[in-house]
Amino acid sequence: MNPVDDAGLRDPGGKPHSPHPKEAEPRRLRVAVLSRNFDSRGGGAERYAVAVAEQLALRHEVHVFTQHVGNVLPGFEVQTLRAGF
Repeated sequence: MNPVDDAGLRDPGGKPHSPHPKEAEPRRLRVAVLSRNFDSRGGGAERYAVAVAEQLALRHEVHVFTQHVGNVLPGFEVQTLRAGF
């Protein structure tokens, strides 16, 4: 299961959606992921947040905002927050 595919970011044929069909390459987005606990060894929500961030980082600039971080994986920026959200 690929969480990015489940989120509808790809068409049924597996190709990334492009708002302009004439574009050769999809636009690179800046994406923020907010998760109180960001750790692939955590529960379901934590693992899902890491999986989504990993998949999005393949094509976009991903910034993670979290209070607690486990293992930091390459491919995106992680910002640890002191205050709750």
